[in-house]
Amino acid sequence: IDKAESGGLLIGARAFSGLTSLVAKAAGAGHATRLDLDAVLEAMATRGVVADATNYVSHMEALAKLTRSGEASIKDGVALLQEMRSKKVEPTIELFNVLMDLCAKATSSGAGQPQDGFGILQWMSSFSIEPDRTTYNTLLNLLAQSARFGKARARHGLSVLERMRQQGIAVDRYTVGSFLSLAKTDASVSAVQLARQVFEATPAQERNQRVYALMMAAEARVGKGREGAQELLDLALADGIQPNTYMLNAALQACKTAEEVLEMRAQLPHVAADDLTRRLEKRARTGLAPMSYPPKRDDPQLVETPGYTTFVRPRSMNL
Repeated sequence: IDKAESGGLLIGARAFSGLTSLVAKAAGAGHATRLDLDAVLEAMATRGVVADATNYVSHMEALAKLTRSGEASIKDGVALLQEMRSKKVEPTIELFNVLMDLCAKATSSGAGQPQDGFGILQWMSSFSIEPDRTTYNTLLNLLAQSARFGKARARHGLSVLERMRQQGIAVDRYTVGSFLSLAKTDASVSAVQLARQVFEATPAQERNQRVYALMMAAEARVGKGREGAQELLDLALADGIQPNTYMLNAALQACKTAEEVLEMRAQLPHVAADDLTRRLEKRARTGLAPMSYPPKRDDPQLVETPGYTTFVRPRSMNL
């Protein structure tokens, strides 16, 4: 920018949007801090550059990346949106999606909660902006993160799926993956049963290795053993999905005895091992089965809702 200005070029909002995006990318890789973002904003102010919607999106992206390091928070994202309103700059769907991502990243460290995500949906409604699949997928990720701290359960994810149904938005592998992750962390029998219904209603082309691994892990969490894992492995092969390390580990953790672990590993000899695989094998060779825990108590509010196959009609999912 300095070189361009020395050549007599006038630098406007678009160039600074690119520079802010660069800060966001660098922050995501751990190579930029809040000071770098502040320097860009100061340079804009010095030159009298007026921020447009694109600038605010890139600014929000930088804040989202800085949230993981603790240099930004949900309050910063909300304050930026309020600044837009005060300067009469209309927010866009892209900005709200990045704000949702910021909230999800904050939630992963325990600093956020489901109300933050659902509050963004209300805010979008006040601007007559409809959420899209990215909005809902990111909200489901937020809920899955929140469940780790006991702040969300599968019924919260079910309400997101219902919103998608009402808008006619088809699920994809990211939708399903985040919901299965939420159900796995919920760890109740009713949540995992619901997750299986969601899995089975998902088009085969959207069931990738991550989806299969999460489904196996969720069922293992509530005590469905090797047979359940084997059923999913067979189904994956029928779908043309080759097991990877995550699927292998999920299958090993579903086993209830050391012998089953060693047999399952022998069945998948060509799948690469990682540290978890080696730990499970080491335990099995000493006669120890994978660690297991009893399912958590069912959520009464989920048990009282209708099943997924009726709650979210298949035709709305483009099956």
